[in-house]
Amino acid sequence: MTAGGNLRPNHNMFTSIAEAPGARHPIIRTHPDTGRPALFLGRRLHAWIIGEDIAQSDALLDRLWDHCTNDDLTYRHRWQEGDLLMWDNRVTMHRREHFDAGARRVMHRTQLKGNRGVEAAA
Repeated sequence: MTAGGNLRPNHNMFTSIAEAPGARHPIIRTHPDTGRPALFLGRRLHAWIIGEDIAQSDALLDRLWDHCTNDDLTYRHRWQEGDLLMWDNRVTMHRREHFDAGARRVMHRTQLKGNRGVEAAA
């Protein structure tokens, strides 16, 4: 399924979430630069903790998402012309808020890869 809930081309419907196709990865991973543990999850329609009962998995994922989206841990940006935001995508959950579809919206996205150990030029 797509993030919009539509069946992807060349995919079949499934009756159990345990049969859902998709990436499998640990819920907690180690940040490669800081060595600190970080949650590695996003809100997905068919998320499931492998090896757990579906109901238990749903309950744990709901608790984790509720914690991550707690107002005390959430930053909301008030956009102004010329703003530039940057974050470490390896440890930051993010989403956009709804916006006026009739308003002009311009976004440029850049990704960096392999910058580990890079030092500023003197």
